[in-house]
Amino acid sequence: MNTTWEISVWGVRGSFPMADRRHMDYGGNTSCISVRSGEDMIVLDAGSGLIRLWNSLKTEKELHIFISHLHMDHICGLFGSPFLLDKDRIVHFYGPAGLRNALKAAVRPPYWPVSLKEGGAALRFHEAVSADAFFHKVGDVCVSAMNARHPGGGFLYRLDGAGKSLVYALDYEADGQETDLFIDFASGCDLLVWDAAYDAGAAHPGWGHSTLEDGIRIGRMAGVGRILMSHYSWEYDDERLHAMEERVREKKDVVFAREGMVFEI
Repeated sequence: MNTTWEISVWGVRGSFPMADRRHMDYGGNTSCISVRSGEDMIVLDAGSGLIRLWNSLKTEKELHIFISHLHMDHICGLFGSPFLLDKDRIVHFYGPAGLRNALKAAVRPPYWPVSLKEGGAALRFHEAVSADAFFHKVGDVCVSAMNARHPGGGFLYRLDGAGKSLVYALDYEADGQETDLFIDFASGCDLLVWDAAYDAGAAHPGWGHSTLEDGIRIGRMAGVGRILMSHYSWEYDDERLHAMEERVREKKDVVFAREGMVFEI
């Protein structure tokens, strides 16, 4: 069965949400992308963009949220989520070991008035001690993982099914021997969601992020179909991102993520 996947972009920033006029064209919310395959909704990270996704939902009763890692910019959309308050909803959380305890420790008083366990929705947690031990199936979509080169660790995700594939590689520093492993992991995927936190020459080694140029180089080596640039540094305003995008405009396989963007693979 060749089901179309609908990809929606809800958040594109890294580290901090940005809410000012200089960050409007691309968006200021932190990382969140959804993949709809048939009746199933897969959510990649729960940054502040998750709130926009919540507000778009209508009949969905069940969500599958894959958390790459537990840095606050990737989970802050869980605070105040109306979906979590609805007792008729089911939310599955997937991620590294310790996910359940970490989320329950973060979403609770005094940091937030309603704790995660008091929200009302039925919560299901699916943890793995390592990326090698991670494998889940959501409908017809198989989800596997690779360890991310990022402070504190985390998972990169690959979705395969219905004759298509997507690799989600945010908060990942492309460097050294792990790059060969990543090329194998992402090989031949239809869409690579890439950590384009920095422009060429502006990266910070050891911070766990990559560049626009890294994404193009590695994406080509892995033979991917399209590369979706995202996780822009909160310091990069529209003017700087426009300049970066213009520089690679002739590369038809490179797309810059914007909040509200919807497309199919």
